[in-house]
Order: sequence, then C-alpha cells, then structure tokens
Amino acid sequence: MVRYRTHYIKQMDNGQQLRKLIDDANITQAHALELFNKRQARPLSLGHWKAFLAAPDSTRRSHCPDEVLARARKVIKPQFAEKGELEATR
Repeated sequence: MVRYRTHYIKQMDNGQQLRKLIDDANITQAHALELFNKRQARPLSLGHWKAFLAAPDSTRRSHCPDEVLARARKVIKPQFAEKGELEATR
C-alpha cells in the first residue's frame, strides 16, 4: 500500500488577493485607492484601505469584503492590462 502525502494549499483571503493585485499592477496603495474611489458615492479612506492590506497577524487588519475585491479587480486590471503590465491574478 502506498501512502500519499496530503498537501493543504491555503487559499489567499481577500486582503491578500487585493495586495497581490496591487503588487502585480506595480502601483502604490494610494494610487490603487484613487482608482478604486473614482465615481464612488462613499469613497474609502486611506486608513481603511490599508487595514484591508495589513499583514494577516496584524491587529490593524480588517476583513476585506468580496465587493471591495471585485471592484478593485474591475478598476485596476483594465487600467494596466492594456499596457501588458499586469498578469492574470486567477
């Protein structure tokens, strides 16, 4: 009988995915927030945005909602995909 090792792949949470999206686009967090807040009725503050991007073990970290990640993908990806600066994040 052969035993196989089971590898658990930890899926990135929304905050980590958001950070990767910004890093892949090679833009600053402030520029990403500026793109995100365009035409928003209730724009996010820089502090709130950075709380989504904080390290997983940080006490400052805040859960990043699915809607925030979806909007970030919508506004950041097209901005940089045209130039070939952003690889697919999925």
